[in-house]
Amino acid sequence: SSLIMHPLGQDTSAMTDTEIQVKVLELGKKLSASYRIGNPELTRQVQLLYNDYLEEQQTRDRKKMEELLKSNDNDFGDIINID
Repeated sequence: SSLIMHPLGQDTSAMTDTEIQVKVLELGKKLSASYRIGNPELTRQVQLLYNDYLEEQQTRDRKKMEELLKSNDNDFGDIINID
């Protein structure tokens, strides 16, 4: 369950990974355009939205990596681990 940081943001917990990825790419392009336009308030608003989606994407990626590492640890359960 994600917190909605920006009033125009969506509940990211209901979105698929692909939808999040598309939104990050879309907002990245809009952010670049807002810098070119030179409107600091627009840039700030787009940056806030972009950060929300990027944070959700990174959180999901970390969770997947942790699950992958856990499953790899289980695959080598019969091997003696010498630290």
